[in-house]
Amino acid sequence: MAGEIIDIHLHFGAPANPESGCYWSKKFERTVAFWAMRVVMRSLFKKITLQSVKEHLMGVINGSRYVQKCVLLAMDQVYDEDGNLRGDKTHIHVPNAYLAGLSQQHERVLFGASIHPYRSDWERELRDCLDLGCVLCKWIPSSQRIDPSSPKCRRFCETPSTTG
Repeated sequence: MAGEIIDIHLHFGAPANPESGCYWSKKFERTVAFWAMRVVMRSLFKKITLQSVKEHLMGVINGSRYVQKCVLLAMDQVYDEDGNLRGDKTHIHVPNAYLAGLSQQHERVLFGASIHPYRSDWERELRDCLDLGCVLCKWIPSSQRIDPSSPKCRRFCETPSTTG
């Protein structure tokens, strides 16, 4: 097959860790997604750590015969319409800077940013992510409490640095 195959949708998540800034909520630990991750990682009875998540994902990525690269996806926190951080509504957070660092350390990893369009500093965060080599920016409106019809989303999507 000619050309490089890139998986553009690989989620990353880890329990609270000061090195990475990642965290997930107790509510997330009661979801099907959490338990599916435990099954896939063969960690039903083992403690999940940042290191065990990294080792598992890098093993999957580096062990792939058909996919040459993948985009690891960050997950921004929840913000309200006034731009206030809502940690109480955030159930999984994977900072952009952490995944940008992983992409710089591993040649088969590409950086997928997540920037909430209600953040008051979204323009600076977008510039920073572009400078760090992000290849896409994703939202999960239902999880991040984003209304895609909001004028704030339109402004984000029409930013020259995202359309050129």
